[in-house]
Amino acid sequence: MKLRDSRRLTGPNLLWDLPCAVLDIELDRSEAESCAEIWSGQARRMLLAVGWNTEKTLYRVFPNGVSLALSAPLDTLYAATEVNEWAWASTEKMVGGGSEPDLEPDVTRLRKVIAEESNPPLLALRAAARKQGAAFLSDDDLVSVGMGAGSRTWAVTEIAEPDQ
Repeated sequence: MKLRDSRRLTGPNLLWDLPCAVLDIELDRSEAESCAEIWSGQARRMLLAVGWNTEKTLYRVFPNGVSLALSAPLDTLYAATEVNEWAWASTEKMVGGGSEPDLEPDVTRLRKVIAEESNPPLLALRAAARKQGAAFLSDDDLVSVGMGAGSRTWAVTEIAEPDQ
């Protein structure tokens, strides 16, 4: 088993239309389902522990591996990659014969990372754009609403109030 990639996806993707963190794991196909089930349980434990009660998990088996995804709020996807990596490390430990790992101190650290990354104005602007049927694009630095000449762009640290 080998972790090949850990990434965040901000919008619709091959797996679903939710913002998410995805791991790509290289392993024998015969191990994929059982590892994915263990991972799903570990991811759910940590998602609940950090307060992401409504987030989801999903996996997709492919030849020589599996993709493991967990949804997360758009503004905290870096933290979500850490949650996902924790769930995979827990899975590796359990598959290797170890017991289910304790959540502490990782849950405390992850809650802090989530709080530091949180950007409520970004989420409010995204919700307002969706309500108006306007395009919404964001990356690490900029956020845009609308397309073409009518679009507006802000730094993610200086987002205008949605009613503006």
